[in-house]
Amino acid sequence: MQRAAELGSVYGRHKLIESQLADIYLQPPVDGIFVGEFSRVDEAVRIGFEHCKERLAAWKSNR
Repeated sequence: MQRAAELGSVYGRHKLIESQLADIYLQPPVDGIFVGEFSRVDEAVRIGFEHCKERLAAWKSNR
């Protein structure tokens, strides 16, 4: 069941990117942190924040 949800999410992500409805698509590198690893939530938040902060700054400077 989880795999089906993941596949739907992947399909939706590709459709969003292809539609160009957004100016930027951010995907933090949290592949090593699994959905049920609640003990790593703080780590995922830190990784996501830093990644997005850097990507948004680069994107903003190139506009």
